[in-house]
Amino acid sequence: MPKDRKTKQSKQDQQLAAVNRSAKTKKTKTTKQFFSMLGWLFATVHAENRNFLPLYCLSTLLALVRTYLPILVMAPLLQALLAGRAQEAFNLVLLLSLGVFLSDGLHSLIEHALAVQGLDLSRRLRLNMHLHNLDLSYQDVLDQKTKQEFATAMANQNYEMGNFSQVIKRCFSLILHALSFILAFSLSLQMLLSKPWQAGSEFGLSLANPPAWLVNLAQPLPAVLLALGVSLIAIGSNNRVQKRWAAVQRNYLQNHGKVESDLQYFLLQFGLDAKKYAFFQSYNIFGLWEKIKQNLMKSNWDFFYKGFSVNLKQDLANALTNVVILVLSYGLVGLKVLSGAIAITSVVTYVQSFNQLSQSLKQFSSTLLRLRFSIPYLEDMRHFVERENTLYTGTIPVEKRRDDAYTITFDHVSFRYPGAETWALRDINLEFTMREKHALVGPNGSGKTTLILLLCRLYEPTEGRILLNGVDIRKYNYQEYRDLFSVVFQDYQLFAFSLGENVACRMDYDIAKVSDKVLAAGLPPAIASNLDQPVAEKWGSQENFSGGEQQKIAIARALYKPGSLVILDEPTAALDPQSEAEIYARLSDLIQDKTTVFISHRMSSCRFCNDILVLDQGQLVERGGHEDLLQAGGLYSRMWQAQAQYYQD
Repeated sequence: MPKDRKTKQSKQDQQLAAVNRSAKTKKTKTTKQFFSMLGWLFATVHAENRNFLPLYCLSTLLALVRTYLPILVMAPLLQALLAGRAQEAFNLVLLLSLGVFLSDGLHSLIEHALAVQGLDLSRRLRLNMHLHNLDLSYQDVLDQKTKQEFATAMANQNYEMGNFSQVIKRCFSLILHALSFILAFSLSLQMLLSKPWQAGSEFGLSLANPPAWLVNLAQPLPAVLLALGVSLIAIGSNNRVQKRWAAVQRNYLQNHGKVESDLQYFLLQFGLDAKKYAFFQSYNIFGLWEKIKQNLMKSNWDFFYKGFSVNLKQDLANALTNVVILVLSYGLVGLKVLSGAIAITSVVTYVQSFNQLSQSLKQFSSTLLRLRFSIPYLEDMRHFVERENTLYTGTIPVEKRRDDAYTITFDHVSFRYPGAETWALRDINLEFTMREKHALVGPNGSGKTTLILLLCRLYEPTEGRILLNGVDIRKYNYQEYRDLFSVVFQDYQLFAFSLGENVACRMDYDIAKVSDKVLAAGLPPAIASNLDQPVAEKWGSQENFSGGEQQKIAIARALYKPGSLVILDEPTAALDPQSEAEIYARLSDLIQDKTTVFISHRMSSCRFCNDILVLDQGQLVERGGHEDLLQAGGLYSRMWQAQAQYYQD
């Protein structure tokens, strides 16, 4: 062979060897991944419900008893009847009836318990995912990638392939089919290895002079090869069909994820939030509502129709395989009977055992395949559940000070939102003087709320650092640092809990203290004395407090929390000017020993503050007292004059 041909052949061999190594490595990795996912699944389920897995073990054993007791008892029962042994036949019938009754009854009870506990398990795991989402950093939760991962993980549980209890059921079904295969194999092997005419004339239905081809075909080796060949061809063809359509189904689900999340948003925003009904009716938005609904429902229906088509094709493939195996089992047993290899009384036992053998092998292969296709769905959920908080939490404890004398410094802090091109804050240098009242003012988009988010460490600075008593806040224990702040955000949230629970954010609260803070926030004594009343009905169908009262409840919440720094972001937006003045006067007395930061578009609130910070386009442009800033004639003065003129008119 020429040298160049040898070199070319050598390269081809090396490439082929590399491909084989890669395939082997990939297969090994996939197998390890498979068992790793199953280990994680079993550990997760056992941690939530310690009875679930043992119940499935018992259910599996009872299913075996229920299947094989009739198969094992039938042959001796028929022999006893044909031989006229009535007592023996009666005992066998009694054993069979009692065994089937007990195994069937217990199996039904356990299956019912598993169905109930499986539903509870799914709810627990869904709740855990929601709670894990809350544990992530504020920046991570708002990240679009995280949102999509969360939506995908939740959507996977809505479908059979990703439901935890369904996957557990498949695992035990796999064990059941494996054990069933072993039992059926031992019975079927006895039939397949039986030789024609080995028992002479006692097998009365055998042919007197069977054809040579029948005798040859009934011999052990041909019978085994025939059974094995037909079964493997049927099962292999079925598995290829199942694998193909399972991949199609997975593709459908991945493409359907956005439709599912859009539909959930649509239902929550438009179907359950009664607060928006006035807007709907005022703007006659129902035409748009109906159009969006039709588009979403059509997309949803298309997805389920495609899924139904896939399931139908899978069921047809299963049915065809079942027919082939059933015909084979009857054919083989008939062949053995006619050749005199087995007795007529064993027909039922061997037909059922061989059919069970083939079915167990088919079901084992099919279940294993479906279990493997469950792995990507589980991986989506595991990936999200094991997603770590990217926020560095620190370990240094925050100094506990009774005088609340904490100093917070912004050192050349700049911030840009993820994916944004412009800076929200740029080179901010400031120090919050402790136990004073600060006001943050500026036009919309000037960076006021962003500065508060950084101060509360909901976001990390893109550049620079924030210091607490001279130490970078990232070095402090995160929870202890957050406990320093009592915040009323602009988009405050109240829930369909009791008034007391909304204020205290816990079920066990100090009733007297909550009542005191509710009164301090400006709510009347009649409300403060009834802390058990719900703030709203569930699903947003009814609210029991006006917008101004709700804002006062949010302020009472901030007053209840023993934070050293009180931050009020538009705390009086829903209040009239008189109520606003009363709130500010009351707050001035209540939080006189704490550091307070007000954010408000109403410039009148600045009169209660001795330090005013003016932001514009992400930069700190002015700082000082009210009178000094008015005299300076800058942005603050122009904003004040614009509002003063407005009120005057």
